[in-house]
Amino acid sequence: MKKGLVFLGAAVLVGLVLLLGWLGYRGAVGPGQKAPLGPQPLASPRTVTVARGDVCRTLVVPVEAVPALRRELSFPIRGRLAELLVRPGDRVEEGQPLARLDRAPLEEAVARAERELAARRAELARLRAGPPVAELLEGLAGLGLALIDFLAAQGELGRLRAVLSSVPRLVGLLDLGPGEGELARAEEAVREAEEALRDARAELAAAVLVAPFPGTVLSVEAGVGDQVSPGSPVLVLADLSRMEARATVTQAEAGLVEEGQPVILRFDAFPEAELRGRVLGIVPEPVGAGGVVTYAVPISLEGFPEGLLPGMTGDGEIVLAERRDVLVLPRRAIRARPNSTVTLRVLTDQGIELRTVRIGLVGELNAEILSGLEEGERVVVER
Repeated sequence: MKKGLVFLGAAVLVGLVLLLGWLGYRGAVGPGQKAPLGPQPLASPRTVTVARGDVCRTLVVPVEAVPALRRELSFPIRGRLAELLVRPGDRVEEGQPLARLDRAPLEEAVARAERELAARRAELARLRAGPPVAELLEGLAGLGLALIDFLAAQGELGRLRAVLSSVPRLVGLLDLGPGEGELARAEEAVREAEEALRDARAELAAAVLVAPFPGTVLSVEAGVGDQVSPGSPVLVLADLSRMEARATVTQAEAGLVEEGQPVILRFDAFPEAELRGRVLGIVPEPVGAGGVVTYAVPISLEGFPEGLLPGMTGDGEIVLAERRDVLVLPRRAIRARPNSTVTLRVLTDQGIELRTVRIGLVGELNAEILSGLEEGERVVVER
């Protein structure tokens, strides 16, 4: 009887164990799922394929649209601004008057210079003509000869000698005309007066500010009645038919930029337009703002949309280096620096093998493969 109870307890215990195992199995597999039969194969490794493509390394910089020709215009002389003939936004032609100074004091200066020149010329003419005494001397010479003849005929030789000895003293007392020095000074005075008149007339002509080229008035920097001087801007004029871009680079980026590099530009005002240009150089004068030193990089534009205005901003991609139609791998698939060597796992028919690969240019999307891989081979990458 006891032996039967033992067998019964053992059977119940085994049944409980099997039940619990079955319940655990069901929980692991989940409802509606079937348990896999036999050993499972290993998951295939994730790979990327070596292909041909382009590699481009760029430098992204902020850009601003600027006129290729922009000039601050000022009068070359001092004066009071009497007229402003244009407003900001006006289009003007070359030679068109833009502003005028008060002409009254300038016209008076021209009149004074003309009077001074007339006086100097009259003085020179008087000196060149000589004094009227020259004609008197000629008459006296004829009378003296007649007197000498008379005294000689009368035998008055003593008186004749006295007359002849006094002739040099009498001639010395006469003003026979200007000396060379006096005449040269008079001629120099005339030349100075002529130059003064030319200067006065030039200043009068400079009282009108004209457009040096066709363009658009960007701003007016002075008002009617203001006293202006040479170098102080009155107007800012720009040719908006010739636009450029100006990029800003840091001192760390300045060494990467070279003249002639291609640039891809996108302005915020024209998000669908992709413009092309080239680096014209780098302005060596640093621009400091907030303690950060930057440099300006002018960029030519091959074309631009109508309505691109000075001051519009965007982004530019300066192409620092580029390789076309070379073996590449996606940059995200490998961790490599430019011009380095890395060890990659290559999937072959025989399995995975380690391969030493030389990397060339590394761009934003792709890395150039110089050696170690062939087109079509698959490289194992991290999942």
